[in-house]
Amino acid sequence: MNPGRRFAGPADAFVGFPAGGLEEVLIPARLLTDLLSRIDSLAETRLTLYCYQQIGRLSGQSAWLRARDLRSDPDLLNLMSGLSELHSPRKVLDDALEKALVRNALLGLELPGADGEPDDKALFPNTEAGRRLRAEMDAAGTAVRGNGSVPPIARLAESEPFRLYHQNFGLLTPVLADQLRSLIEEFPLSWVCEAMEIAIARNKKALAYVKAILNRWEREARESGEPDGFPRPRDPMEPYDDHSEWTSRPRGRWE
Repeated sequence: MNPGRRFAGPADAFVGFPAGGLEEVLIPARLLTDLLSRIDSLAETRLTLYCYQQIGRLSGQSAWLRARDLRSDPDLLNLMSGLSELHSPRKVLDDALEKALVRNALLGLELPGADGEPDDKALFPNTEAGRRLRAEMDAAGTAVRGNGSVPPIARLAESEPFRLYHQNFGLLTPVLADQLRSLIEEFPLSWVCEAMEIAIARNKKALAYVKAILNRWEREARESGEPDGFPRPRDPMEPYDDHSEWTSRPRGRWE
């Protein structure tokens, strides 16, 4: 080898993480030792790490994932590409997910589909908090099913607003996370999720806009004499521009 020539390395060599601005995610330390040492599939390894990373980015104690979200996640599908010459990335993902559930790397809970939608599966980390959350959601769903209705499991965990934010609004900073928790504490969880979905549909991806919707619904409920109801606007796409009291706040309070 010519000592004056630097080895270039493979074309796909990792160039290193960028300076500053790296997002830190908490994952169980034993995931890297006890669990990964048991996995002999690269697809399952990538899936497991990705799921625990996503759960770590959500709301911690009440975080869970949906299988259908994973199947449409472009980053995860990209991780599955090239791992099989016979199967598509989605098929590789489905096989890896089945293995992870059998291995108990992830815990699953069936979610009945609503309004003609196919059934789904909730996914939890196999941690103390994950096992407790799965048991709570399973018990709540069983109780509702006993009354002859479909369990609203998609609204039972407080991680749902955080998932909506991560997937549609952008980076959730600690300040914004506190603001979102304040909304969850102040308003019914289903209201917060619905308001966020409307904000997403109107491309008004700001918590100030979400709070304006919630304030309006609360005011309409109070004026109608039904404080426990869920007053929906006549047109779900109706503009919600009555949030001047929030836009006038100092920047950073509600962004």
